[in-house]
Amino acid sequence: MYGRRGTDLQWDLWAFTPDPVGIGGSSFEPAGELSLSLEGRNPFQGSIVFNITSSAPARLRIFDLSGRIVRDDQVGSGLYTWAGTLGSGGEAPSGVYFAVVSSGSGMDSCRLVKI
Repeated sequence: MYGRRGTDLQWDLWAFTPDPVGIGGSSFEPAGELSLSLEGRNPFQGSIVFNITSSAPARLRIFDLSGRIVRDDQVGSGLYTWAGTLGSGGEAPSGVYFAVVSSGSGMDSCRLVKI
């Protein structure tokens, strides 16, 4: 954000990631047997459907921009619908969210925009 990639002036979301490009062999590998994709429109209103491919039970977490967990569910392979609600049952406000699915040593993520 504040400089070119590789300079000391760069402070963006990758600044706190030990290995943002995956060269150093981090503990999470890009998903080979695990994937997360969106079915439908993004930005979305109301609900959104995820297509999850996993060979084992996985954990799907949805975070808001501040890093708070909005939703935390155990999921399997197949379609999963997030109704745009908080874990408490209330309606999640409009904004940007991140969905992260993880299982074992794999993870995948995507960005969501709720309007």
